[in-house]
Amino acid sequence: MTVYVAVRVAIVLICWVFLAMATFIDMYYGRKAAKAAGEGLRSRKYRRTFNKIGDYIRVMVFALMFDFLAGLFTWYVAPFATVVYTISAVLIEFISVREKLQKIKVNAAEVPDIIRQIVQAASAKDAEKIVELITNKHSDNGTD
Repeated sequence: MTVYVAVRVAIVLICWVFLAMATFIDMYYGRKAAKAAGEGLRSRKYRRTFNKIGDYIRVMVFALMFDFLAGLFTWYVAPFATVVYTISAVLIEFISVREKLQKIKVNAAEVPDIIRQIVQAASAKDAEKIVELITNKHSDNGTD
């Protein structure tokens, strides 16, 4: 009986750790995507991440309560609600990370196009216009 309970507790703890790891990985790549896009790092985005963690915790507590109550029945052998919710939340975070990696790639791909435009400029005046456009875009993003 003690091993049975220990295994359930271990499964629940592993689920909680995986969910926290997925959220922080998403935050890390969100920061990288913001830097690649030239956006400033805002505390609002960090607050949103911690609010998301709070939402996940609230739902995980409900899953844990369900698992505890269902565990009173002999046929309920593992914390299925916690595992299912963890899998779905980790998949959501995975999709979010994948989208952020796309943003990073798109922003990195813009740089060679800009360099090509400068090199292919027909005159010095065209090159100056392109450099001015880059400077204005850089200023509009709030990065100086």
